Amino acid sequence: MEWARCSRSVRLSEPAAETVTLGLAFAALGGQSYRAARAFGEAMGENNTIRRCDLLPFLFDVLDFMAEQIEQAKSDTDRVAAIDAASGAVPMFKQRLTENQYIAAPAILLLDQWMFVGHWRENWDAFAKESAEQFAKSADDLINRIDTAKSAMQNAASMQGELDANRDDG
Repeated sequence: MEWARCSRSVRLSEPAAETVTLGLAFAALGGQSYRAARAFGEAMGENNTIRRCDLLPFLFDVLDFMAEQIEQAKSDTDRVAAIDAASGAVPMFKQRLTENQYIAAPAILLLDQWMFVGHWRENWDAFAKESAEQFAKSADDLINRIDTAKSAMQNAASMQGELDANRDDG
């Protein structure tokens, strides 16, 4: 998995950095194992520096990760783990989404039941437990929603850039 282009670093205290690093490792490894996550975290560097990425590339990477996990879950080998990994990215996605209301609007409209309702976690759990046939249909629909959300978010960012440019000119 390729991470977003990062623009700056944030230095965390040792325990906080380890927690964040291990959390990122679990997300990157699809929740495989603590040992694998720890190895991944150590490979990220001993200085425990967490990179803060530009908003749109970060959000797109999270959505791509989620779509990859959903696609993998279609194989039914370990559907619950893959869906758990995908849904585990939701809080991080929602937190960064608060940084820009224009980019947030299409995501909220298109991914409402998967991220923005009070029972979003239960929706993911029910999704993971669907029959294979129903799961495949629901997975295709969710992946389509993710792709549509990415396009709409890109358009919103472009429109916001044009509006900001016009304000600067006027």
